[in-house]
Amino acid sequence: VAPQPIATLDEVIETCAELRLGLNVELKHDVPEPLEFSRRVSPALRAAARRIDLVVSSFHPGMLRAHRALVDCPHALLVHHSAYTWLSLRVAGALDFDGVHLQTALVREATMKPLLRRGFVNVWTTSDPREAELAFRLGADAVCTDEPARLLGERSARAP
Repeated sequence: VAPQPIATLDEVIETCAELRLGLNVELKHDVPEPLEFSRRVSPALRAAARRIDLVVSSFHPGMLRAHRALVDCPHALLVHHSAYTWLSLRVAGALDFDGVHLQTALVREATMKPLLRRGFVNVWTTSDPREAELAFRLGADAVCTDEPARLLGERSARAP
């Protein structure tokens, strides 16, 4: 199979608009100048927010907060399981974000309940139907997966 070119952000946005799909754009936190990067992508995302359902997420709260002032769409803090989870959860609760994208390993009632009072909670990334079911039972608004057919109980095209 020949290598395929990587789609540009504008091409992805256009495809989502054509297919009537929503889009979650993660602003990567490990770029050399996070605030400048956030500013540079904002025109494309501002235009996208007028055409499609758009959510912007990041692990970098400062970058996310700055971007929220530039683009009127939901913004979500990404929170993963680490030695600093408690701090990320505090930041998510204290700052004015629209929601949180919570790593599957953190899906517990004690974690999700206070976050749901402040905004939406999306859970990432699972291919296990039991994990997805638990997330929804605890109030998750969405679950991110690499295997939607598996979560929906359908045979994957790749399954033997």
